[in-house]
Amino acid sequence: MMRLVSLAITLAVFLVDSSKAEFVCHHWTEEDYNAMPQGRTPEDERQYCEDVLGYVFTQGENEFYPKCGQCWCCKPDGEELLVNEDLVCYHWTEEDNKAMPQGRTAEDEKYYCEDVLGYTFSKGDYVNYPNCGTCWCCRPKVFVCHHWTEEDYKAMPQGRTPEDERQYCEDVLGYTFTQGQNEEYPECGECWCCKPES
Repeated sequence: MMRLVSLAITLAVFLVDSSKAEFVCHHWTEEDYNAMPQGRTPEDERQYCEDVLGYVFTQGENEFYPKCGQCWCCKPDGEELLVNEDLVCYHWTEEDNKAMPQGRTAEDEKYYCEDVLGYTFSKGDYVNYPNCGTCWCCRPKVFVCHHWTEEDYKAMPQGRTPEDERQYCEDVLGYTFTQGQNEEYPECGECWCCKPES
């Protein structure tokens, strides 16, 4: 009997952990913002996330929901989810505006964004491209060097190893540790710790 109880507990823990691992970020939509009170508090967001949407409110504490990132409201993963957080807004330059026809259409901008610049045309879809905001043309994030500060040096152990630096860069600062292998991050130069360009 005890063995059956132990097995049931183990199975329950496994099922809970598995379900938690399958939660992803719910990005607030315009409809969500309109439904919540102005000057909303975390409690307002919790009530809306859990009681209205039926999701899980974590306030960003996502150790058990790793796929939810730093979001506060996590929802079950679904195949329809197309969120791309690696793209940011590309602002049209004066040169871009001159290159596109006067009285340009959305199709003109799509062609220019995708075929000329090689970027992604989202038409302001901030749900699937949250870091691009309401921009219509999204470019990949540019990663630049994070130069260690005096505060960084104090926070890391004396005689630090590459593993110490990796942990600090990724786990504390939330950046990307490359150990200088920056083929994918050319703007980061020879740095070991790369951060998104602000």
